[in-house]
Amino acid sequence: MTDILNKVKFVKEAANELRESVGWYELSAEGLGLRFMDEIDSTIERITLNPALYQKITAKKRI
Repeated sequence: MTDILNKVKFVKEAANELRESVGWYELSAEGLGLRFMDEIDSTIERITLNPALYQKITAKKRI
């Protein structure tokens, strides 16, 4: 998970929530937390490679 947190800037609260979510999934079923992280990583990779496909979000609205 540290890799993702180094690739993309997360606000502190989001990073904490991501860590907690991975832990919760891992407690639910062994390996599920890793699968969840893989999906998050894949999604971030898609956004990084094709940023124009997604809406920009500002503090007040989505553009």
